[in-house]
Amino acid sequence: MSDMINKLRGIADEAGNDAAENLRSPDTIAVLDHRVRRGVRRRRARIASTAVAATVVLGGVGVMAPILFGQDQVTPNDEPRTVLHSTGGLTVFSDGSMSILTDAHTIIDLAVPEEGNDRIVPTSNTEVCAWDPDTDLNIGWDFVDANGSQLLTFVFVESEDYDGNVTVVPYGDVVEMVPSHEAPSIRVAVNANSAIADHLVVQLTSIEVIEGVPVYYGLQLDSQPDVTFHGTSTENRAAVVRTTYSNRELKGICDNPESLEIKNRLSSQDWDDPDAITRSDVYFIADVWVTDRLGNVTYLGRNTSWAVIKFLEPQS
Repeated sequence: MSDMINKLRGIADEAGNDAAENLRSPDTIAVLDHRVRRGVRRRRARIASTAVAATVVLGGVGVMAPILFGQDQVTPNDEPRTVLHSTGGLTVFSDGSMSILTDAHTIIDLAVPEEGNDRIVPTSNTEVCAWDPDTDLNIGWDFVDANGSQLLTFVFVESEDYDGNVTVVPYGDVVEMVPSHEAPSIRVAVNANSAIADHLVVQLTSIEVIEGVPVYYGLQLDSQPDVTFHGTSTENRAAVVRTTYSNRELKGICDNPESLEIKNRLSSQDWDDPDAITRSDVYFIADVWVTDRLGNVTYLGRNTSWAVIKFLEPQS
C-alpha cells in the first residue's frame, strides 16, 4: 500500500512541475497577456457605453426639466390665503374672497371680486339717462358670481298708496295714474338667504321711459336696508330685504333735449290729440352688494323688473 501511495505522490509532483514549467514558458505568458489586455479593452468599452448612455439620459432630463418644472409649474401666490375675520355666517379672507355658512349648514363660496366689483359704486344719473332700454336693461337677475343665485332669489316691487296700503306690482303689470297727481311710492323687496341678509347693501334705480326715451329717474342707496325674517326654526328661516320707498316727486329729470321735450308735452298735452302720451314703462333696477361693513365688499349682481304706467286724463 505504501508503494502505491509513493507512486501517486511522484506522479502528482511531476504533473505540478510540468504545469509550472508551462506557465513560465514564453508562449503561455504571451497568451495570458493577450487575454488580459483584451479583457481590459472590453471593460473599458462597457464603461464607455454606460457613460454615453448616462450622458444621453442626463441630457434628456436636462431638456425635459424646464418643461416639467419650469414653464408648466404653477407658481403659488406670494402670500397664502388666510382668514381675516368672521361675522355671523360671513367669513372674509385675505385675498378678498368670502364664504357664507348658511342656516342650513351649507357653505357658499364667493370668488375674489374683479376690479370694480370690490367696492360699492352707485349708479350715476348720467349713466341712467344714457341707458338704452332695448339693450341695457335685461329683465331678471344678472349675477356676477354664479353662486349669487344661491343667496338671492325672487325680487318683487311693492307699491304703497296714499292710505298706506301696500300691494305687489307683478312684472309687466299696468298701474293707472294721473300724471299731475302724486304717484304711489315704490320700493323693491329681495328674497335673500337669511345668513347674508344683514350684510347686504342695495341700490334702487328707477327709470321711467316714455316713447323709448329715459325721462325720469330715481337713485336711492340703502346701506342698511330693512330686513324681515320669516320662519319658525333657524334652518327654515327666510329673509326679505326691502329698500326704502322711492317717490316720483323725488325723481330727477334727464337733462337732454328729448327728455325735456317729452316732459313738457306730457304736462300740457291735449288728451284728445291722437298723439297724446298715454303710457310709460318703468324699470326698477336693484344692485346688490355683500359687505362685512369693515371695508370688504363683493358685488353680487343686478335684478331688473318692469311695470307699465297708464296715464289717465286729469279731471277738472
